[in-house]
Amino acid sequence: MKRVQRESIYRNTASVYMSPRERRRKSDGRKQSTNIATESLNGVEQAKRISTMASFVPDEIVYKHSDLSVRTYETALMFIDVSGFTDLCEAYTRTGRGGPSRLTQVLNSYIGAMVQEILTHNGDILKFSGDAFLSMWKKTPSGNMQDVVHNAIDCGLLIQKNYGRYVTDVGVALKVKVAISAGVSHFSIIGGGELSLAHYVIVGQPVWDVKTAEYMSSAGDVLTTASAWIYVNEAEYCTQPCGDGRHTKVLGIGATWKRVEKLHSLIGLSNEDTFECTEHKYRSDGTAGVNLREFSLRPAVVAAIRGSWGTALRRFMLRPILRAVDNDEPMNFLAEVRHVLIVFINIITKTVTADILISVVDAAYRKVCGVTAEAGGLVNKVSMFDKDMMFLVVFGLRGLKHEDEARKALECALTLKENLKNSNIISVSIGVTSGSTYCGVLGHVLRREYTVIGSAVNKAARLMTTYLDKVTCDKETFLKSKLDHDHFKLMEEKPLKGFAKPGPIYEYDRQRQGPEQVGKTRLLDECLYITPKFVLVNRIYLKDYEKTPFGLMRKIVATIFSSHIRPARESRENRIRLSVDVTSLRAVEIFAVNTVFDCRFPLPEKFSYSGDFLAVANACLENDMIVKLEVSGIDRWYHAALVCQMLDVQAIPADLEKMIESASNGMPGWIQNFVISLVQSGDLTIATVTRTEASECGAVMPSISLLQRPDHDLSLYDESLGAQASIYSLNLSFGNKQEAMQETDVIQMAVLADSYTFEDIKGDVKMDVLILKTYDSLSPFEKMVLKCSSVLGEVFSRRVLHHLLQTDEQRKVAQAVAKLFSIRVLECEGGDFTRDSSLVLVHPAPVPNDCKAPYCRCLGIRPPPNCKDLPMYAFCGYMKFKHIMFRTTTYELLTENQKMNIRRNTNTTILTESEGLAENERRIRRLTGEYGGSRDGRPFFSYDFNTCECLPILLSAYCQAVDHCFGAEEFEKLFEAYLEYTDLSAINLNMPQAIRLLFEVETLINSEKFCTKNKCDLKWMNDFRLGRILSHRGACLLESGDLDEAKKLLLEALKLFSDPFPTSK
Repeated sequence: MKRVQRESIYRNTASVYMSPRERRRKSDGRKQSTNIATESLNGVEQAKRISTMASFVPDEIVYKHSDLSVRTYETALMFIDVSGFTDLCEAYTRTGRGGPSRLTQVLNSYIGAMVQEILTHNGDILKFSGDAFLSMWKKTPSGNMQDVVHNAIDCGLLIQKNYGRYVTDVGVALKVKVAISAGVSHFSIIGGGELSLAHYVIVGQPVWDVKTAEYMSSAGDVLTTASAWIYVNEAEYCTQPCGDGRHTKVLGIGATWKRVEKLHSLIGLSNEDTFECTEHKYRSDGTAGVNLREFSLRPAVVAAIRGSWGTALRRFMLRPILRAVDNDEPMNFLAEVRHVLIVFINIITKTVTADILISVVDAAYRKVCGVTAEAGGLVNKVSMFDKDMMFLVVFGLRGLKHEDEARKALECALTLKENLKNSNIISVSIGVTSGSTYCGVLGHVLRREYTVIGSAVNKAARLMTTYLDKVTCDKETFLKSKLDHDHFKLMEEKPLKGFAKPGPIYEYDRQRQGPEQVGKTRLLDECLYITPKFVLVNRIYLKDYEKTPFGLMRKIVATIFSSHIRPARESRENRIRLSVDVTSLRAVEIFAVNTVFDCRFPLPEKFSYSGDFLAVANACLENDMIVKLEVSGIDRWYHAALVCQMLDVQAIPADLEKMIESASNGMPGWIQNFVISLVQSGDLTIATVTRTEASECGAVMPSISLLQRPDHDLSLYDESLGAQASIYSLNLSFGNKQEAMQETDVIQMAVLADSYTFEDIKGDVKMDVLILKTYDSLSPFEKMVLKCSSVLGEVFSRRVLHHLLQTDEQRKVAQAVAKLFSIRVLECEGGDFTRDSSLVLVHPAPVPNDCKAPYCRCLGIRPPPNCKDLPMYAFCGYMKFKHIMFRTTTYELLTENQKMNIRRNTNTTILTESEGLAENERRIRRLTGEYGGSRDGRPFFSYDFNTCECLPILLSAYCQAVDHCFGAEEFEKLFEAYLEYTDLSAINLNMPQAIRLLFEVETLINSEKFCTKNKCDLKWMNDFRLGRILSHRGACLLESGDLDEAKKLLLEALKLFSDPFPTSK
């Protein structure tokens, strides 16, 4: 035993006392392990970025991202279209059940399942197009077309069987149409080179055939073309001919179908050793620590990770995707509801060979990208079917927000229409619309795309296919462009699929430079109207197509040099000869006369001039006799009068005046366009009413002096007023005439339709643009802080915010808050944290006299030890938004699901702190009421319960809980929170507030939204809820002294509880 003990001691001693060589060897081993761990961490981050980028492109791009040639393959194509998408859009918009975000959630789960089925069958998803997508199966050198086509048909049958019909929560049934074709297809990368952005396109007869088959198919069909059916063994499937001799409907599998075993052998991971290295080991290909089995369903992603093809794939990524990838931002963070401009372009080409067609698509793509990028937009989609080439351009996406987007979108569309046409393009049709859309990622985690979904996108697609070879726009874009109405033409009303009332549609036909809609023409007309009759007036119009050097000067002198006998140039030269001795002029002076007045006086043979006459001419305009006026918008006091002048009425609704005041910026042209659009859409009519009726309904009736012009004989020159009358004297004179005017009892009044709302018409977006630009410049975590803050409210506590963020990294939170303070998004509200630790209740801090922003005036805050280098405002405990519009804009970016999730988390955080406090408060009130003190006035308790903050904390908590429960649509929790809030208000002796809350909760349980959410509840449950409300209200009235009403309510509550008060005869 002693020997064993000595050996054990020797071994332990040997492990402690190592030789220098052993210690050095062990130290080197640790360093190597640390380096491997660091490389492993970097490898995981890089692999995550590459896998994300690879999920946005098809396998054909992943494997051959540098091949710019036209690739020709024998393929089978499958086109899947989800029918019911338009009805689903309308249903979610109409019922208010999440809108675009809920729509995308449904499509993600539905389309994502079908994408996974295609990936399981070794298919390659090439294109997404909203509710449809195109997949490809390619013949390999060792395979045959029979297996390729059979694989596509099998996949289509399984999709039709498992996902052919799906009823959503709004009652709309989604159905699937599957079309399959086969043949030789041509695939090519377009763009690239000088153009930083690249895309891809597939053309060929199979593409045209599959689109035709999809058009002929119905929901629930798997339709194959003749080109695909020639490779099929008919005995393996149950079929039905379509009757046209070209298409065959596959109903199901036949008795001799033997594809199951083969299919399982194809998709089974027989080579599992390929993905067996899932442990965190060091690998030579830089994928240490990466679990490649996550991507086993799509081997192309694994190949991209192992090949480190991230740099090559970047040129296929859209800007929002690239920024999210570089910031390691989760793709679900891209989900936003933004107000964007949609430009949908449809190009019809001639029938040409595949090579020429691809070159035409490439040239068009480069042109569209160039013009769009210059205007501030982004090309989101490119697709090619038959002779239709379609581009989807979006203005206003993340990081691409600009001012005057509607004007830029229309000008971009018109420029493209004029520049895209060539010998191989027949027509270019463009639809431009505005609206709030869902912007985010759609599809499967292994194959997806960044897209925009909403009614604005659908409407733009309908416009481009309905109004051919034109640039058309909707009413909202027409108004937001703030372009002159002369640039637009009202189009004939045509039915648009999915839009019962599309509103007026306008064609945009030309561009115009300079300030628009400020009232220049109207002002000049008025100046000419009041000009004395003896003054000679010449009116000169400048047109866009007459942009020539010195054009204005020539128009001015044309009135002097014009002659009906001789040509204009000869007339000018003769008049100049009579006024000036041309022979005595120097050569440069003759050259100037020729240039400015478009003459042809002879010049010396060797004369040349390199100066700039235009600069000299512009210098002449600096003469004191020339007055330049910068015209701005008119004052708001004259808006109603201007509308009355345009409509020839004497009164307008007050709501119309308020809308014009907030949205027009005093621009007469915008007001004119707005009024025209209301009349054209039938939302504004004219009615005959009495002045009394107009006054009773709150109509705005401008003064008669603003609605009628003075007589023509009353001008600025009036002999009775002297040589030259002033504007003031003119007004006095007209005022005297106005007194003689009799106000009639019956007037004309503009009337808005009852169904019309101003929701789609917003005011000036300049502030909104600046806010979105600031928001887009933030990091992902800073955006998350801002999103959570916007849900909490205008003023919020840092403690609640910290709980919502669910992070222990205090420094990270402090840095984000410091950034938002420094850019003036947030500021300190001032809280005293020296004597409480509540999450929801914050005592106000005194306001200091002199504070320079950014600052924090909170008391009792202490920075963590690792944050001493940060400013104190980084740890502000009670914050608010500096501008309420920043909070509103950020809140509107959130999808409905994001809002509800944040509100649920907030509600859980608030109510968790309140657990037990309410019961403790009641016990304290009961104890202090029963045992308040001894007979001599001394209290029984050593603690002063008047300083207890349980009640203020609970009141603050439940006030916020009610708001967040309603936003999260947690109606059961909302009902209980209302009743708890009522009890607390009653304890606080605030009976009016308690009664008000009870009326609110009664309205809630009778609302349609509550009944829809709780439609499974039995009648007795609703009676029980109402009984609780009435009993609480009766108790409050009893405390208030209203005994009769209290008794009535309590008896009614007992009846609802099915326990009526006993009565005796």
